[in-house]
Parts: sequence; C-alpha cells; structure tokens
Amino acid sequence: MKWWHASLGDVRTTAQAECDRRGWPWQEPVCLRRSLLGFRVWTNAGVRDNNPWFLFDRSGRIVKAGYASRRPPEQ
Repeated sequence: MKWWHASLGDVRTTAQAECDRRGWPWQEPVCLRRSLLGFRVWTNAGVRDNNPWFLFDRSGRIVKAGYASRRPPEQ
C-alpha cells in the first residue's frame, strides 16, 4: 500500500498554480512540511505578513487555503 500519493514537488507546483489562480503573491522562501495527515505550504516564510498558505491531504488535493496578512484586504 502506498501511503503518500503526492510528492513535495507536486504539492509545491499545485500551490504555486493556486496562488496564480487566486491572484496571491508567490514569494520565496517557501516552507513545505509533510505530516501524518498531509502537507503544509507557507510562502514568504521568512516574513510575518503577506503569506499565502495551503493544507493538502496525502493525495495532493487542497483541503484548506488562506492568506495571512496584517493589513486589511484591498477593496
């Protein structure tokens, strides 16, 4: 039985494409972590602002996504 159906590279590519689709910035460095339940991706990891983040399941599907910012969203 194959436990992980997605690689870190697949998850990174999917997260970057999703940032482009949503109009969110993709900035380096990117933090990629694997856990028992799936993957975490956090962009612009060295800064406490302007951070898109994603949670993936083990198959590489996005479960949850958000945008961490200390500034109010532009309207």
